[in-house]
Amino acid sequence: MALLNKSNRLKKQLTLINVYAIVTGATLGDGFFLLPGIAAEQAGSAVVLCYLVAAIPLFPAMFSVIELATAMPRAGG
Repeated sequence: MALLNKSNRLKKQLTLINVYAIVTGATLGDGFFLLPGIAAEQAGSAVVLCYLVAAIPLFPAMFSVIELATAMPRAGG
């Protein structure tokens, strides 16, 4: 592999915002499109039940955030 001259190299121009956008896009893309397919392959037709069971721990966390947002409207919301 030949080494490139400094004039032929790509410039390093990624900022923190650029990296954050790339990582967020990859994370959301995996979560919304890749993982449900894998879950459906593993669980078959019970994938809906699996998602409902997985949502149960979400409710206490959601109510905690709502409680904090109403108790401290400036800091929490």
